[in-house]
Amino acid sequence: MKIYFLLLLCIVALATGLPDGTCPDVDPIHPVYLPDTVQCAYFHQCSHGIAYRFICPPGTYWDQQESVCNTVVNCGNLRTTTWLPTGPTGATPAN
Repeated sequence: MKIYFLLLLCIVALATGLPDGTCPDVDPIHPVYLPDTVQCAYFHQCSHGIAYRFICPPGTYWDQQESVCNTVVNCGNLRTTTWLPTGPTGATPAN
């Protein structure tokens, strides 16, 4: 049973993206957004040095150049399928 739990934990860790960059310790005047390293529909917003992960609405993907969720985005090699959260919605800190 422990092996299955460790395997599941590893899979979740690989599926969870991190911000592509680092957040500044002090918030600038304009918000800082970072793309996700795994999922194209996710992005991170920085606040006091912490990156909080958000998901775009269904059918949209994060557009780093425009800093918005958009329908036409070049996702490159990032995943374009997402798993919708089953728990409470909202921002979650990226570790």
